[in-house]
Amino acid sequence: KQLMFQLFSLFNGNILLPAPSWVSYHPQAVIANKKVTIVPAEQENNWHISAEDLDHILTNECDNGKPNLIVLNSPGNPDGQAFNKSELEKLVPILKKHETVVLSDEIYALTHHTNDHISISDYYPERTIISNGLSKWCGAGGWRLGYFMFPEQLEQLLPGMDCLSSETFSSVSAPIQYAAIRAFQNSPDIKEYIKAEQNILNEVGKFCYNTLSEVGVKVQKPKGGFYIFPDFSNFKTKLNEVDIYSGEELCTKLFNETGVALLPGSAFLRSENELSARLAYVDFNGEETIKVITKNNHHIDENFVKDYCPNIYKGINLLAQWISQYKSN
Repeated sequence: KQLMFQLFSLFNGNILLPAPSWVSYHPQAVIANKKVTIVPAEQENNWHISAEDLDHILTNECDNGKPNLIVLNSPGNPDGQAFNKSELEKLVPILKKHETVVLSDEIYALTHHTNDHISISDYYPERTIISNGLSKWCGAGGWRLGYFMFPEQLEQLLPGMDCLSSETFSSVSAPIQYAAIRAFQNSPDIKEYIKAEQNILNEVGKFCYNTLSEVGVKVQKPKGGFYIFPDFSNFKTKLNEVDIYSGEELCTKLFNETGVALLPGSAFLRSENELSARLAYVDFNGEETIKVITKNNHHIDENFVKDYCPNIYKGINLLAQWISQYKSN
């Protein structure tokens, strides 16, 4: 977060954010007093912005003589989607045409469920800044060590980043530095851990996707991270009958009646009237599940989520049962 805020503060131009996108991008850009332009994405396009929409917005809404920076998060929070080669090959010519800087937030890269993460820096290295860190793939939420990688063509930003860093924080605490050294050794046991983590998240993500899809919820199968971004618009008519018109109202009623907690899509730059929400599927004992899957040589049986992720199993089924009562006849 610190590095992102420093970059937004330092960058003398416009900030473009996809919708949906992570909750902190927008307030950081606003605090940094930058013009923020929202680029809408749709579920039918895997919650990714289209090249055509991006070109239109860069041409018509950001033509103020200032440079542009767009944040792309893959795998994504809140949607769990990841860019593929075809999508990146369509976006890159537009980015080059407008000489747009990309902040590629790849904090979930090593959680890609099939280990197929692709970075936009492979196609657009000259203007891509990569953001990454330990907290997600290490399952270490409190161990906040993040880093940026700048290309040579953007080295002019480094003195300003150095200055801001030296005046806002001193150093990473020693325990986190030692943990980072161990994590970055990429030893066989680290590789085994990552493989197990990816397989577990893949299985849990598939369970969430399949269970909700079967009752009519519009949702994309997750490809990385540990989120899905369901759209409940198929139930709109019946939900409206009980005064549910927004994602926030849906989440409030769901929580009050079932104890299942989601975050409304409006928290991620979607319209307040959209019946969307973010669901995180990490409420399980990671240490136990990794031991089980490693002992079984990474074989996962059909009862894995039920047996080893009981809160997820219960919560997703409660959600599916609850929303089913609002099906239109």
